[in-house]
Amino acid sequence: MLAGLPPALASSPRAHAAITRRERLIAAGLDALVVLPSLVTCVALAVGWLLARTAWGRDDATSFDTSLALGILAAAPAAWLAHLGYALVTTGATPGQRARGLRVEAASSRAQARPRAFRALRLAVHPFAAAGWAVLALTLLLAGAWEIATVPATIATAVLLGGIGSLAVILVAPEARTPHDRVAGTRVVRS
Repeated sequence: MLAGLPPALASSPRAHAAITRRERLIAAGLDALVVLPSLVTCVALAVGWLLARTAWGRDDATSFDTSLALGILAAAPAAWLAHLGYALVTTGATPGQRARGLRVEAASSRAQARPRAFRALRLAVHPFAAAGWAVLALTLLLAGAWEIATVPATIATAVLLGGIGSLAVILVAPEARTPHDRVAGTRVVRS
């Protein structure tokens, strides 16, 4: 019997079937597609704001207008990550994973004791989180906190490099645990 699954599902042949590369990549793709409408909206708002405030590009943008436009652009990845994080922490799966019949469960005894905390940790080190860490670094740079901005910039770089490792694992052995799952003490299973 598979740990953490109801007896009826744990005994089904589908529960024992390996998760395919295609399922994992489609789930990640669906999660990535969620951000497109909000990203397009934020880009349109930021460009529209700058064009309106600069007499359709004839004047220079003020630092306030530029900062506001950057803030609008930063809102899309931040809201997207918050959406993914909320879904992952409360339901155990991102919307893409849920659509593909997958979920995240604890793989270590530490993670079993506090599954929500470890799901949140998983998202913080997931390749998608690189966008959030980069936005945080950019925000700190714009605020003039150069020294502090290096911390989230370094984390963004590490998460992005780990994402390359995760993609390699998914392509080579889709049923294996990815680096971000190993760090968080989680694994992806069928729901």
